Amino acid sequence: MRFYLLIYIFLIPLSRAHAEEVLDQVIKKSGIRGDYLGLWIHGEDRSFSHNGQKQFIPASLSKIPTAGAALEILGLGHKYTTEILADGSISSEGVLDGDLYLKGGGDPGLVSENFWSMVNELKRVGLKKIKGHIYVDDFLFDDIRFSSSRQSRRVDRAYDAPIGAMSFNWNSVNIFVRPGFKKGSPARVFLDPENEYVTLVNKAKTGTKTDIQVDRHVAGDKEQIIVTGSIDFLENEKAIYKSVTRPDLWTAYNLKAFLGRDGIDCDCSVGRKRAPATVRTLVSHESKPLREIIADMAKFSNNYVAEMLTKSLSKTQPYSMSNGVEQIRSWMGKIDIKANDYTFVSPSGFSRENKFTPEDLGKILLYIKNNFKISSEFKTALPLNGIDGTLRLRLKDTPGNIRAKTGYLSGAVGLAGFFEKNGKEYTFAFIYNGPEQFDAKAKDLFDNLIRRW
Repeated sequence: MRFYLLIYIFLIPLSRAHAEEVLDQVIKKSGIRGDYLGLWIHGEDRSFSHNGQKQFIPASLSKIPTAGAALEILGLGHKYTTEILADGSISSEGVLDGDLYLKGGGDPGLVSENFWSMVNELKRVGLKKIKGHIYVDDFLFDDIRFSSSRQSRRVDRAYDAPIGAMSFNWNSVNIFVRPGFKKGSPARVFLDPENEYVTLVNKAKTGTKTDIQVDRHVAGDKEQIIVTGSIDFLENEKAIYKSVTRPDLWTAYNLKAFLGRDGIDCDCSVGRKRAPATVRTLVSHESKPLREIIADMAKFSNNYVAEMLTKSLSKTQPYSMSNGVEQIRSWMGKIDIKANDYTFVSPSGFSRENKFTPEDLGKILLYIKNNFKISSEFKTALPLNGIDGTLRLRLKDTPGNIRAKTGYLSGAVGLAGFFEKNGKEYTFAFIYNGPEQFDAKAKDLFDNLIRRW
């Protein structure tokens, strides 16, 4: 018995040493300088660290503490409430002699399907016509639409969408472009959803090549989407996503469009105004539970959802990003992540100011993994390699053995989460910070490290 015990004790360090040797070879073969990499793997049988205590820009790996804090502080079943309120009475003929208010509760997942359901409920209430105005009340959040931690230059891409307590369809408009029915004819362009807030200007043609440009322009309190260029006659539908600038008015105009399509007469103006105390609730809509909203954020690394969640963590009204970030920092303090050892200003990671060590990200993951209440839901929210989300096209040779969050800014690549190998589960955090020309190689390296572990 003693003999076998000695052999067992002797073999453990050999196994770990062999693992480190193999991974060192994988790193050297990648051609990436070792000081550009922070790598950390932890398991019950063996672990590995390379610059594990060095600070790196984590990019969207920053959403890991955001998700963990939101799940634990708010609770798995937390829901956001959106209300439609009436300031006035509805006659027996279904006429509202007053104003309609749309009051936001910070729901990051409010979409067209929800408006369809809410307007159907309004019909059951008996509403047929609005004689007053439609106002949006989004005063639960402060008026700062873009976190100061984001890049200073605004772009019209969906990943840079503004946030507000009353938001809709991720505060982005979908533009679909199809070829016309013959060469030389106008391209067919569709906005989804259609409403008065966004006007379409279609200058695109059907041709022999695809070179579509879509630009967004602010026009007063509304916006224009201008589509130019050409689309090949044989091309499939192209989808482009653009953010909007005024989530409050964008949402209100969408409600007006849904009302009109369902036969509720609302030839009225739209504006922003706090709902008075005299209003009564016509419709109260609850969001899907928080655990599903976390998946919306993690699967596709949605910056908008991350920032909406963070504001909703605030303790005082109006909810602010700075207060929400402070709640996440406090949560990390509970799990022994020292405040001086990291920089966390952006809950989405859409910033180069955030700094974490791979080891501290690993600590956060291990805490979540060992927290029975949130562990399963957190893991379920993560992308699965070869199956969905931002890992859909990666490691397709072994689909489903990795649940991990990706991170990307030019020159900053990350992958962190959990993987299974030979029946054992490992927790890991990989980060690359270096020249942009090695970004793709860094992704391949991370995949190969897991393959060779």
